[in-house]
Amino acid sequence: MNNHVSDDEMAMVRRLVMNAVKDGKFEAMIYSFPSGLCTDSGRAINNNDPSWPETLQGKAKELFESYEELAKPRGYKLKAMVISFPGDIPGDVGFFLNWAPPAV
Repeated sequence: MNNHVSDDEMAMVRRLVMNAVKDGKFEAMIYSFPSGLCTDSGRAINNNDPSWPETLQGKAKELFESYEELAKPRGYKLKAMVISFPGDIPGDVGFFLNWAPPAV
C-alpha cells in the first residue's frame, strides 16, 4: 500500500502503448491490480459508477493521478474494468488506456 509507481513501471506503460500502436491498436491494458486495492473491493468499477476513482488506494490511485495529470490532457482516455471473478466476486482490475480518435 505504501509502494510507489516506479520509473521502471512507467517505462513499461510507455512500452505497452508503443507496442499496441505498432500493432495498429487503439487500446492497451497498462496495469492490473487486486480489487482489494479499492476501498469497496472493486464494486464501483464493476458497476461502472462514475465515482470509482475515489475508491482507489496505493499504486492504483497513484497511477490514476498520473493519468489525470499527464495523459488525459493529451486526449487519452482511461477505463477500469474487473478482469477476473474468482468465486463470482471481483478479483483483479485492469486499467485500459485508449487513444482512439473520436467517433464521427
